[in-house]
Amino acid sequence: MPGSLQTASPNTQASPGTVRGWVYDPTLAGNEAVKLSRQRSQRAEDQNTAKRFTAQLKLNWDIGEHTSIVNSTFYERSSDTTDATGAFQVQSRDRIFDNRFELRHSFEFGGGIVDDSNTGVIYRRETNRSIAANNSFGVINAYDLTLDPSTKNPGDLLGITTSNPNGGNAAWIGTAGTPQFSNYFGWLNLPPMYYAGNGLYAESVASYTAQSAWTTITAFTQHNLKIGDFAGLNVGGSRSWVDASIKNPFPLAGASERKDDGDFKLYSVQASPYVKPTENSTIYFTYDRSIAINTGGFASGLSWGSGAGANLLNPLQFKSLSELYEVGIKAEPIAGKLFLTLAGFKQARDTSPDQFNNIARLKVEGIETTLRYQPNEAWRTGLNFNYLSAYNEYTSQAGFAPRGFVPDNGTVFSDSNVLNQLPAGRFDAVQIPKYNLSGYLDWRHPSGFGAELSGWLTSPWYLNLSETVRIPTSYNLDLGLFYRQPRWNAQIQVQNLTDQRNFVSGLTGSTNTFLQPTRGRSIVAQFGYNF
Repeated sequence: MPGSLQTASPNTQASPGTVRGWVYDPTLAGNEAVKLSRQRSQRAEDQNTAKRFTAQLKLNWDIGEHTSIVNSTFYERSSDTTDATGAFQVQSRDRIFDNRFELRHSFEFGGGIVDDSNTGVIYRRETNRSIAANNSFGVINAYDLTLDPSTKNPGDLLGITTSNPNGGNAAWIGTAGTPQFSNYFGWLNLPPMYYAGNGLYAESVASYTAQSAWTTITAFTQHNLKIGDFAGLNVGGSRSWVDASIKNPFPLAGASERKDDGDFKLYSVQASPYVKPTENSTIYFTYDRSIAINTGGFASGLSWGSGAGANLLNPLQFKSLSELYEVGIKAEPIAGKLFLTLAGFKQARDTSPDQFNNIARLKVEGIETTLRYQPNEAWRTGLNFNYLSAYNEYTSQAGFAPRGFVPDNGTVFSDSNVLNQLPAGRFDAVQIPKYNLSGYLDWRHPSGFGAELSGWLTSPWYLNLSETVRIPTSYNLDLGLFYRQPRWNAQIQVQNLTDQRNFVSGLTGSTNTFLQPTRGRSIVAQFGYNF
């Protein structure tokens, strides 16, 4: 960083500057390729927490030979915090209450025609509060990973000299809304974030800082019509009424109130006819279409709109369309021992909102097949294979580094597309391997001892739209040894048996630039007791 400016910095306190993006010059000393440990970039200062409490209750009343009433209740409360590089910080809280009441009845019409039905009402209430900051997080691309990981934060990268007196990993922001002095660039304007308690900071006006609540009442009916032993029809539908609201849970002093509410309607329909050419085979077709609520961002909540609707509920979250066409066959060539499936499908659906509040529409075509074989009580094996061809019908390239990371001293990265100005449009889907193969082999002794070998293999895939990062063909094997009894069980599992270096995407979104290595060879021990 020293010497970044060839002359005196033009960024004065009266006229501060802004860092918009970076370029990488591989010819400078220290900028050559370096091999690092997969643990090298981890920061002891980055701490995430998660707390969950769940409760379920199911009651069943048989009121006749063919009729029953079922009531299922679910409750969950959760609290999570995220603190990454002093720039990406989230405090979220979620509450869910769900009650499903249904009447189940079997109608017998004679001639082998039977309709197993369930009809009822669902009441669901969910509240979510997300107080978050994603401030200068994109500069993570410019960090020197050969240095002390503690310096991997915007304050050290930019050479900020003052800190917010409240402390915390994001104290480098200084006093929000006022220019901060950088040893490298002079005076800078920084995107504001404010102390939000618990050692964390947040942005007040952002799509991901929101307190939302929504109540959904759904009426549904589902019918499984059997026509003898040779054909049938599964058909169903639902209609939902949603009452939703949103407000700013982190307003600044003197700011105008930011809130909105609205009513919305959702629906779903599904039909699946089938025929049975033989006793042990079924050919089916499925059509499924639904409009649902699309939550996302940094928590499972609703978010604000954009542009002129920045202070309103995002209407796209209540218009999330999913449509599926599927045809397939299920067969049991050797009764009780060998089971096979083969299916082809086409699906179109909206993806969850990303951190920039973009909702892409994903279209997928694929083939799936499974095999399950159990020659005797001791041995079990299975294989799964799928082929996927997917693209985003329309997606934005607004992201941290839309052109990818190119060490040519010219391609700008970490600009959130402010400088690159790449257009939105149709792109092949990324982070989705075209081919996937997985399987397992399981052996169990009557005494309770057993072993299982499982694994997967994926074809190459790209990290983001720029296709500058390609993950090669990858595989993983896990080996487990277990002992199981009716009241208790114990298991030791060696994960990533061959210590492969595999990767997953570090963030969701097609313009993500973060790649995360998976765990190396490790041993996990488990013990369970049934009360």
